[in-house]
Amino acid sequence: MSCAFARSGSIPSSVWVAGLISRMTIRLARALAVFGVVLNVRQTMNPTFMESEWWVFSELWKKGQVYRGFKVMPYSTALTTALSNFESNQNYQDVTDPAVVVSFPLKSDPETNLLAWTTTPWTLPSNLALAVNPDFEYIKILDEKSGKKYVLLEKLLTTLYRDPKKAKFKVLEKIKGKDMLGWRYEPAFNYLYEDYKDTAFKVVTAAYVSDESGGRSWVNVSFEGCGG
Repeated sequence: MSCAFARSGSIPSSVWVAGLISRMTIRLARALAVFGVVLNVRQTMNPTFMESEWWVFSELWKKGQVYRGFKVMPYSTALTTALSNFESNQNYQDVTDPAVVVSFPLKSDPETNLLAWTTTPWTLPSNLALAVNPDFEYIKILDEKSGKKYVLLEKLLTTLYRDPKKAKFKVLEKIKGKDMLGWRYEPAFNYLYEDYKDTAFKVVTAAYVSDESGGRSWVNVSFEGCGG
């Protein structure tokens, strides 16, 4: 069976494509009928199908089973439209995001640093706070090589050392996250310091801070920069 279709320049592309699909479906049905095969195609563009869909929706509406909600959707900036899960997974790839670990010296003790891990280092100039989980127990260590002190979770020492077992450090004390609430630190950049020095650049508590790791890289660490 050969098919030849020509599009008229005056017909909108969407209408032309719909007509093309309809004509091809009819031809396919006729061709299969020769072999005794009945093709019962449900086309979403058929008025009867659309009317049935609207009837079902109206019945759900009458029963109070329709509500308005919000959902985070994958978005295509090139097509300026939301994508379905199927579309977003078509070219899914596991990638390694670049990450940085930044130390923030405490105002009360410049030799002690709070560590913030982020995959979005461009947010650091606007950082206003560091969050800790109030229920986690953090450790304060002394790095024997640099002489500096760091505060982080013990299980996340890999944010500082490639191999913690071979690293030379000493655990000085253990601190609950809630006990660090209000600690003030020096920001990495001073762009916002004058405007927010009285209210920002301090430790806050947040239950969403996690100590879990995912894949080959860290997902959440002891401290998280807001926006990071």
